Parts: sequence; structure tokens; C-alpha cells
Amino acid sequence: PEDLSTRFYLAEIEGRAGRNKASIEHYQAILKVIPKNAPALNNLAIALHQEGDPKAADYAIQAFQLRPNDARIADTAGWLLVSQGKLLEGLPVLTKAVSMDGNNPEIRFHLAQALVKVGDKARARVELTTLLASGKQFAQLEEARALLNRLGP
Repeated sequence: PEDLSTRFYLAEIEGRAGRNKASIEHYQAILKVIPKNAPALNNLAIALHQEGDPKAADYAIQAFQLRPNDARIADTAGWLLVSQGKLLEGLPVLTKAVSMDGNNPEIRFHLAQALVKVGDKARARVELTTLLASGKQFAQLEEARALLNRLGP
């Protein structure tokens, strides 16, 4: 239980297996020992979000404040803010995440979804076209194609 590296690894495995509650418990235990562990805060935020916990964005923002130049953490913070309807707060964070790692299809897709939510369909189309032209495979590929089709020419 005191081996935080092993606990972190176990938390990741639990999360990937869909056992979010177990994953959350492990991340919380890590954060009791190291409260400013940005990866643990970020992953806790993701697990909480998957469980529908409104506190998820708070943890994501804490992680982002600790590591503002980490694209993955910025993506989590921005996306969770957008998911909670805080579009004007989340959109700049997602834009920053794409500027740091524009080759990451999930990050670019989150930005496109946020742009649709704020009504910027033209920019969303550009992001989706760029994303799909990259040829990269990712979990939401079909969803991205469908969104671009819905937006039209």
C-alpha cells in the first residue's frame, strides 16, 4: 500500500478495465501522500468524470495549474470544463492543448466538439478536416466523421 508507483499503476489498470471506483480510491490514496501530484489529479478527474461526479473539473484544474504546459492535462481540464457547460473557460484551454500537441487526435477532436458547442462551426469543420486528413486512428474516429457530416460543407 505504501508503494505509490505500484498504486499508480494499479489505478491506471483499474481505470482501463472500467473499474472507476477502485481507480478513484487508489488516486485518492496517492493524493493523501502527495497532494500536488499532477498525473494523479488528472487521472482522478477523468475517473470522477466517468462516474458523473461534478467535482471532476476541480481536480483537472488543479492538475492544469501544476502543469500548464502538459497537453494531456490541458486537454482533460479544457474538456471537463466544456462538459460542464463552462465553454468560455474550457475553449482556450483546449486551444492551448492543441497548440502543444496538434498531432493528438483526441485532443483535436475535443477542440472541434467545443467549437461546435460555442457555435463556431466553420472552425470546427477546419479542425475536423485536419483531424480526419491525418489518417490517424482513434477511439472517436467514426464520431468525428459523423460530426463533420452533420456540419456540412
